[in-house]
Amino acid sequence: MHACIHPVSGLTHHCAKMPLHGAATQGQATSTAYLVPEDLPVPHCSAAVDQLLRTASQQQGQQQWAAALDAYADAARAWTQAHGPPPAELRVFFGVARGRVYEHAKRDEKALHAFIEAHSAARDLPASHLDRALVHSLVAGVYARHGDTHTALEHYRRALAVRREVLGPNHPDVAATMCNIGVCELSAGDPVGAVTTLAQAWSNCKQSLGSSHQRTVHILSNLTRAQAELERQHAPVHKRARASKRKAAAKAVRTAALRDEAQ
Repeated sequence: MHACIHPVSGLTHHCAKMPLHGAATQGQATSTAYLVPEDLPVPHCSAAVDQLLRTASQQQGQQQWAAALDAYADAARAWTQAHGPPPAELRVFFGVARGRVYEHAKRDEKALHAFIEAHSAARDLPASHLDRALVHSLVAGVYARHGDTHTALEHYRRALAVRREVLGPNHPDVAATMCNIGVCELSAGDPVGAVTTLAQAWSNCKQSLGSSHQRTVHILSNLTRAQAELERQHAPVHKRARASKRKAAAKAVRTAALRDEAQ
């Protein structure tokens, strides 16, 4: 049922920043990682409804948030008048569309409410339907931005399970979801898990999209941050190990010197 993606005119998809657990100083290379944003597939619909959706997209791009929400509501009413109650996929779409407006307007509480409405509609779809993954990922993004990495990871992993089943392990959307899981692991203070997850995501994305693709570069940037954070956290351990070795060496020298004197 999904067709093309309507771009949001004049509005660049923001990549949500995730502050890292235990980062030394804000602004360091390891201080921020970025979530991969979700695209919003647009369902096939009549020309009249499609025009209203394009209008909503344009108004969102112009940051006319209230007008965009009204246009989406008008599109939903136009569909109902022409075709009757919208199917589950369309109810998911309109819930997600409203949530994205609120998200870009930095009204995350309302965005989460809209995404949860979309999640309720998605329950009427098959368990392996990709819209279920989309909604889980969007809900996860809101929780992640507000520091609830536990809940975010729960939703991202559900999205990953659906996408792996439907799309296969090497699809770019699977890599993007893995990237977001890695970002949350990093934010939660697990750089080891983050490096493992992000390295796999980067390898998969490089294989499917190429090393110069924006998404591949995005994931590599997060992987680099995770590796730097891992090194930073392990630096005191290595420093203590080196100091211990120096002490052992000094003790051995003193012992040898005492032995020589005794002889």
